[in-house]
Amino acid sequence: MGFEEDPNGSTTKIRAYNPLEEVDLGDGSIKRPNYISAKITTGFRNQIVELLKDYKDCFAWDYNEMPGLKREVVELKLPIRPDKKPVKPIPRRFAPQILSKIKEEIERLLKSKFIRTSRCHTLILDLKILV
Repeated sequence: MGFEEDPNGSTTKIRAYNPLEEVDLGDGSIKRPNYISAKITTGFRNQIVELLKDYKDCFAWDYNEMPGLKREVVELKLPIRPDKKPVKPIPRRFAPQILSKIKEEIERLLKSKFIRTSRCHTLILDLKILV
């Protein structure tokens, strides 16, 4: 699924067909990374960067930057029948080097209050994290 260790032991990384260049849209105090193609000309690159900086208020790097976002949009509600027992899935196994990245991401999301600890301990869901 992307997090598991490669069974063939390959250490080669996947490279993008069109390499990307990181552009900071921040004001210097806070980093606001964005990515553009590294294959464009310098003049066009400068125009794109200026356009992105002009419209940087359209991007959100943190949940706190989305104050108008309704709770119903970001909150997942599961239709659970009270007369049925929840199914407990088998836990996924991840490579040790990936586990630290998963823990860091969960801690970051908890700190920014994008996710919270569940109050329902009888239902255990299969956690899917996008990195």
